[in-house]
Amino acid sequence: VDPNLVVSLMSQESRGKTRAKSWADARGPMQLMPGTARKLGVTDVYDPEQNIDAGVRYLRSLIDRFGDDEQGLKKSIAAYNLGPDSKILQSKDWWNKLQYASNDKEVQQGRKPRGPSDKTNTQNYVKNIWSNYMKGGAPTVMNYEISEDTAKLAKRLFGSPSRQTAAKAAKLIPESG
Repeated sequence: VDPNLVVSLMSQESRGKTRAKSWADARGPMQLMPGTARKLGVTDVYDPEQNIDAGVRYLRSLIDRFGDDEQGLKKSIAAYNLGPDSKILQSKDWWNKLQYASNDKEVQQGRKPRGPSDKTNTQNYVKNIWSNYMKGGAPTVMNYEISEDTAKLAKRLFGSPSRQTAAKAAKLIPESG
């Protein structure tokens, strides 16, 4: 999986916060749901190495399912947000239907309107991640000085990315201590 896609997705999901927890109970920097984390063998969802490794494996499974062309990658991103079995993703008109899909608690509970004006809809989620991905990763993590330990963790998780990509990834993994 392209490290820039992972960094862009992680930035959108949690801003890289290792202790992030959503209203839906997704946790860690890759915002793994408890059931998904268990299926992927995660024993500590707040351990950044386990969380990111599992999130990348999960994203890889979605890309294997939906394809690695632009449409397949966008569907994979949407599936990361909605779940891989969402009926919306099976539709020929899936992209337009994403504007009515949302993981926002207030939208799901009917307290906010559903549709194109909802900035939390899944279509906007995909657009934000895709835009950052096309720019080479999340812009909020550029030009960050990283320690050797964090660089090693990022390189191990993402293969052998460039120093710039390792820096982007490492910015999302706070230093311990």
